[in-house]
Amino acid sequence: MAFIAAVALSLTGASALALSGANADEVKIKIFARQGGDWFRALYVKTDDNGVLEIKNVIPGKYKIEIRDKDIEDNQIVAGKFRMLDEDGKRIREKTDVDIYMHMNGTKTFVGTLETDEEGWLEMAVMVPDIVYELDVKDNASLSQKDGKYRIKINAKIDDSKWFRALYTRTDTDKILRVKDVPPGKYKFKYKTGDATPDMPFVLDMTLLNNDAERIDEETTVELYAYVGGQRALIGTMQTDDDGRVVIPGALTGVKYKVKVK
Repeated sequence: MAFIAAVALSLTGASALALSGANADEVKIKIFARQGGDWFRALYVKTDDNGVLEIKNVIPGKYKIEIRDKDIEDNQIVAGKFRMLDEDGKRIREKTDVDIYMHMNGTKTFVGTLETDEEGWLEMAVMVPDIVYELDVKDNASLSQKDGKYRIKINAKIDDSKWFRALYTRTDTDKILRVKDVPPGKYKFKYKTGDATPDMPFVLDMTLLNNDAERIDEETTVELYAYVGGQRALIGTMQTDDDGRVVIPGALTGVKYKVKVK
């Protein structure tokens, strides 16, 4: 209980001090997420030179971090700076409360409540490796309509997880949907009712992760499949650029896609 209290105290004071980890400067971190009932590796990135792990588009749910074996030292603590999404997968545009829980020895314990800034950024002063954290966003805002932009809900199925809401965002005025840090997996898209007809295509501009959830830094082969009538069909094989980016014209809502990184 003393450990829980110390973590709670550090959470409540996170906004008053500059974020900094302990013995965790520029270490490689594996981030595991639990969405749709199953765990999967969501990202593999480095902390900055202050031991801060910064991630965008974090969905409410359970998370665990592991430090790469060769970077492990005694008494390591990682600080976190996360731009949160709400439960529908949409960007937060106002200050929002987030309840923080820890899961230890099968017990869920409430640690405290933090408030994001107006852009949805949340600061956690303490994240202990191998501890399961749960982030519960309290947000009831809606994603408003904007002329020439189409709202799209993205559902995902990663590894053996069940389907879950991954993102709720807009295309730009050229009907281009841009998404980053996309892990290999299955995806479905749906327009917000009233924004567009279901058969209107859009351009999908994705920056992919590889099979180890690392950001891609060289040209990489990607296979794209579609499921139609219960059958999987290969749409095409393409190459990403050096940053893992690939563009798919003519993407449709109502079609289930599978992205496979070679």
